[in-house]
Amino acid sequence: TQWDERLEMTRTYIEKHGGQNPPYSFTCETPGGETVAVGQWLSTQRAEDTKGTLGKDRKRRLGVIGVKWATTIDEKWECGFELTQTYIVEHGGKNPPRSFTCETPDGATVAVGRWLTNQRAAFANGTLDKDRKDRLDYIGVKWSLSFDAKWERGFEMTRKYIDDHGRNPPQAFTCETQTGEMYPVGTWVQRQRKNRKTGTL
Repeated sequence: TQWDERLEMTRTYIEKHGGQNPPYSFTCETPGGETVAVGQWLSTQRAEDTKGTLGKDRKRRLGVIGVKWATTIDEKWECGFELTQTYIVEHGGKNPPRSFTCETPDGATVAVGRWLTNQRAAFANGTLDKDRKDRLDYIGVKWSLSFDAKWERGFEMTRKYIDDHGRNPPQAFTCETQTGEMYPVGTWVQRQRKNRKTGTL
């Protein structure tokens, strides 16, 4: 079957790469010339396992060949990824805004927009895993530093300053970003205060 074929491709990759699982971007060509997205297929198996829809026998067979299952952190990331993908599909390619939240079947509220903003911030800081970046690219995530991402950057720099100094940053305080840009953190804080007074925060 097609499932068995992809299982075999996954097994071959794991054996050749010392136990490492294939990344999301990994593809493999069949003898007939068809390109199979093995990494995407494996990601789907993990997502089904997280949702409880992966059959016991299939999970057992995947475990036998050395497939690594999602950790709690991975599960949270997969949840954010899945909800982001659903939003993009349902809204004609638009990315979810920072304020967007979604309720899961078990009643939990997920801050999807904030999750996506965090992925953009991780990408800007060079800390986003390449495999995750590839997956987000694939579903149509836009990486330009939007207003939301700039807000998150100001928030993180302000938080760090307060952690380090025990007080709010002065208005003249600036901080260098990963790209060498000087970010006006103190001015950002003043702007948030003003927005709070006017009810626009």
